[in-house]
Amino acid sequence: MLALKDYGSSDGGSESENETAVDNNEEKVKSLKNTNDNSLSEPISTSKSVSSLGLQICSAPEVVPTGTELCVKHIDSTASVVTHNPKYEELFAPDLGPENPFKTQQQRAVKNMLSGYVEKAYISEFQFENQRRTFASYGYALDPTVDGSTEEGKMLIGAKEAAEETGGKTVFENTALRPSDKRKRHRNNDPADIEGFLGPWGGYIDERRVVKPTQEEAAELEEILAKRNKRGKQVEEKPLEEKTVLHIKDSIDYQGRSFLHAPQDVGVNLRSDSPPERCFLPKAQIHTWEGHTKGISQIRWFPRTAHLLLSCSMDCRVKLWEVYKERRCIRTYYGHRQAVRDVSFDNDGKRFLSAGYDRYVKLWDTETGACISRFTSRKIPYCAKFNPDPDKQHLFVAGTSDKKIICWDIRSGEITQEYDRHLGAVNTITFVDDNRRFVTTSDDKSLRVWEWDIPVDMKYIADPSMHSMPAVTPSPNQKWLACQSMDNKIVIFSALNRFKMNRKKTFTGHMVAGYACGLDFSPDMSYLVSGDADGKCYIWDWKTTKLYKKWKAHDGFYIICQSASSTVAIVSHILLSCAVKGNFSVMDSPGLGYSYHLPSAGWNLKVRNALSQFSDLFSEFNKYIAPAYHHDRCERSVQMRLYSMHKREFVMVFVGFFACFGLAVFIGLAGPPITSTSEQKAHLNGSEMATGPFIMKTPALSPYSQQLWVIAKLSTSNNDDERYDKGFQVSVSIDGISANRKLIPVLPLETGHNRTRHLKCESQSCEELVVAHLGFLDYTYYIITVRFHGLESFHQRYTIRELTFYVI
Repeated sequence: MLALKDYGSSDGGSESENETAVDNNEEKVKSLKNTNDNSLSEPISTSKSVSSLGLQICSAPEVVPTGTELCVKHIDSTASVVTHNPKYEELFAPDLGPENPFKTQQQRAVKNMLSGYVEKAYISEFQFENQRRTFASYGYALDPTVDGSTEEGKMLIGAKEAAEETGGKTVFENTALRPSDKRKRHRNNDPADIEGFLGPWGGYIDERRVVKPTQEEAAELEEILAKRNKRGKQVEEKPLEEKTVLHIKDSIDYQGRSFLHAPQDVGVNLRSDSPPERCFLPKAQIHTWEGHTKGISQIRWFPRTAHLLLSCSMDCRVKLWEVYKERRCIRTYYGHRQAVRDVSFDNDGKRFLSAGYDRYVKLWDTETGACISRFTSRKIPYCAKFNPDPDKQHLFVAGTSDKKIICWDIRSGEITQEYDRHLGAVNTITFVDDNRRFVTTSDDKSLRVWEWDIPVDMKYIADPSMHSMPAVTPSPNQKWLACQSMDNKIVIFSALNRFKMNRKKTFTGHMVAGYACGLDFSPDMSYLVSGDADGKCYIWDWKTTKLYKKWKAHDGFYIICQSASSTVAIVSHILLSCAVKGNFSVMDSPGLGYSYHLPSAGWNLKVRNALSQFSDLFSEFNKYIAPAYHHDRCERSVQMRLYSMHKREFVMVFVGFFACFGLAVFIGLAGPPITSTSEQKAHLNGSEMATGPFIMKTPALSPYSQQLWVIAKLSTSNNDDERYDKGFQVSVSIDGISANRKLIPVLPLETGHNRTRHLKCESQSCEELVVAHLGFLDYTYYIITVRFHGLESFHQRYTIRELTFYVI
């Protein structure tokens, strides 16, 4: 250190620097002494020489205490987080730098947004909602700008007079009832009083059901009605005088019975209540009725016997038709000024209702044609139906365009009940659950279930995926409801307790969007039938929802009139369809069912087989020839292209087509001949001739044999000239005999090859029927076992005398 001292004092420049440093130290010491005299244990003496200060070594130098002003930390005024606990002086210390002296007091205030300082406040959600509702209900609330813990916080703003009346109570507190809350209802809760029972639906005592408009409103209404009558078409409100025309002369038979009596000489038991054992697909059109000049809107069968048919049309007429015998138009009923929308019989068919667009529902006598009563609610009735209960045949309901279902009493002509829960025009009314309930559908895309005589729906079914259902029919067993939906589907609802949609049964394939196409079940519930907007008739299998058959029932009538579409109904084996063209047809299923009928051997057999094979071949390639068509119907979503050909190419295509067609016919006619035919007669007891089994062994078949046919021919002991047709089941089992004489099952009995056949006989001879057919022969000998099922009743009546099998 001494060396350093000597070294430092040798330079004159260094002495001046030391003097400057000493002066600075003295100033720091003075400042420290002034700020905190008590913090230093021993004051520094200023009398010490500068040299002694420069040479003194201090291991613990004096530092500035932490509480002095030099340790004040700057806090950003915009900071949202503070990491230590600052004092008031630090927190509200002014910012560094010059301050604008021209700022006002408001401008110098601390802000976190342009208009001021906003900070979060937490209040009770209940109290906020309570005050808001109180202000909305009574017009006053507590002042939100004042602290609620003080007396000033109980100050109210708003309607102070109302606050004085209620004592400043809120909606959460009990307040005096308003005058409207004290209204009393008419009471009659005695269930024994059937006519006067009110229950919870009694009206208020001071309620005014009819409100008369004021003089100003009445004058305004008269002016509006006068303008409307000028512009609009004058509709005559007076009902049309009813009349009827009888078109037949023999309206009463020799026993004095009218045409309402069911005939007994038509070959069908019309008085039987049991459904047929089996229904078959229709094969041929029987008859077409013509008489209406415009579209047909509804058809109804005569109750139970269905020997008469009632139709209503857009030509304002209702007609009664004969179903059997000559199929004449029996009577025409005139009584509506506008189109007739719906008709409905009562239980015995002696009366029927007709609902027309002239806002009238009329009750007619079926036999005499007299109009018994007229009913109107000044709205258009879309459907009308009697209550099927025998004790309520004097009541009927009608669905109207003003969203109501109205119940009338035909004895007094008064309205007994109104059901007004729908949001659109009511389209259908269907009675279920032994007539204790009824189901209605409407344009509001909903389905409602009602208890009889209770104007509140017990079940409301509405879904965003549902569409309007303008046609509904119940199943024969009353367990299901089939509804025609406007999205080209038939949806099924349960008609029992839950009325739930059956998602597994949906019938598609037809186009009904925008049309109220009718639908119906077959009596045995094996088929479901529906009309189509293109004039087609569709038949589905009820169990599998498979489309069985469709055909063009009416030609091109929708091009002429875009209106209500086909209505379909089934009675036993008869299918009826009508169209908006003004005519309707009936088709019959002559017991063919599912059987694949083949004619007997000969040229006729060859020609039909060749044509059938060619038809099957053309059907197989149809999807490649016309890919844009599916099920005989053009799919709108498929792109179609139009190609043009030169005349020479067009002629070549047609020449090739006819050449292939001629070659196919030639091969079918001039094919390989029948190699051999063997005849085997059945030798069984009389009781077994109708059942079998019949066991046959084929002759030796050569390698050139291509097919094996087994044809049966029956003869009976019937001496009458009656023609009859009987359907029965045939089961066949086939075993092949191998080279080592072992039986090889080709068609085992367990799997059961059951086919439906029809036996057509006249007098003692019957037509031949095909029992079995093998297209590929792998063995030389075959043993064929045949059994019949369902010929026992036929055998008891006609006695099968002889049965012969031909093996070809």
